[in-house]
Amino acid sequence: MKKTVSTATALSTAIVIALGGIALSGQAAFAQPVPIEQEAAAAPADVEPVVEATVEPEIVDDAPEPAVPADESTAEPTDGSGPDEDEAPVGTEPGVAVPETAVEGSDEALAARAGAFTLESPVQGGAYDTLGYDVVVLTDEVDVQIEVLDGAGVVVWGAVHQSGPRIETTIGLGDDAAVDQTVTVVVEDAQGLVLGQESRTFRIDVPTSPAVTVSTPRTGAVVTADSEYPGLGVFEIAGTGVPGSAIAFTVEALSGQEGWGHDYDAPRVAADGTYRFTEILPHGSWRLLVSQYVPRGDGQLGLEGPPRSRQSVPVVVEFALAAPAAAAPVVSPVTPAIVPTVSKPVIPVGVRVVPVSHRSDLAYTGSSETTPWAGLAGMVLVGLGAATVLVTRRRASRG
Repeated sequence: MKKTVSTATALSTAIVIALGGIALSGQAAFAQPVPIEQEAAAAPADVEPVVEATVEPEIVDDAPEPAVPADESTAEPTDGSGPDEDEAPVGTEPGVAVPETAVEGSDEALAARAGAFTLESPVQGGAYDTLGYDVVVLTDEVDVQIEVLDGAGVVVWGAVHQSGPRIETTIGLGDDAAVDQTVTVVVEDAQGLVLGQESRTFRIDVPTSPAVTVSTPRTGAVVTADSEYPGLGVFEIAGTGVPGSAIAFTVEALSGQEGWGHDYDAPRVAADGTYRFTEILPHGSWRLLVSQYVPRGDGQLGLEGPPRSRQSVPVVVEFALAAPAAAAPVVSPVTPAIVPTVSKPVIPVGVRVVPVSHRSDLAYTGSSETTPWAGLAGMVLVGLGAATVLVTRRRASRG
């Protein structure tokens, strides 16, 4: 019995040992080294390569140069692995976009297109005798955009859809413009691609005109004027200036007038040095400012280009524009009316009636207090008269 138990125990132990050996052999088989390609792919992307520190050799004069060890990194790989698949050369694979600078948008193409753009005006270092300058662009492009910037980089003029071969415009300057000017002209194609730009510096050499004189209206004057329009008055502005100069004037309302303006055509100083023109404004108080300048050309203001001089110091006149006083109404003289006397009919009574023309001509009959006594006396007299008549008739009948 014991022998049987020992045999069974030894048999089970052998089976367990055999199974353990099989498991260990399988684990060793799975523990083979990983290929280099898989190891590189499995490495985390954020792990930085480790750089080994090298000790620089001490420089000793007249010492033989140490042998430079071969760089192992430059050695050809022995495992036959090629470059990383994710680092393929640009442009070698199909479907990769070629940079734009390599074809139509290349520097050579842009230089060729920019060569067709020429800035003819203003001229670098030039001097202009007008308060402004002309911008002239020559180009072979059919559809371009142009921007003109001043020295501060502010756009003073811009235009789109311009066609060559010549594009020009006139830029006007104010009376306070600096003598030294700098402009930059930028030319773009229809898609906004800059073809080129050029900057120019030049001078504005124009004088300042002398001041004018104003003879009418006078400061503090009250000008009476009227017109066919209610509330507006036509008045005259006159004075002296430089023959041929243009008159510039502005008006400022001092008493809240609204709805007023004036003509834009600049009056001219005549050959005799005088100027005279009319203006229409609402009635009220006004401030008038008059100056002069030398225009360019013979056209009207706005069509002749920038002036050849700066405006003179304005002459200021404050005055009032009033409506004429209303005339007093004409009253015809009053003629006294003559009332004709009306003849009254004669009453056939023995009492004499005096005709009267007015109630105030009647005789005065006393105050109203004596009226009752007068009535009583009248009744007594009437009674006595009646009795007398009765007695007289009886005596006559007896006699």
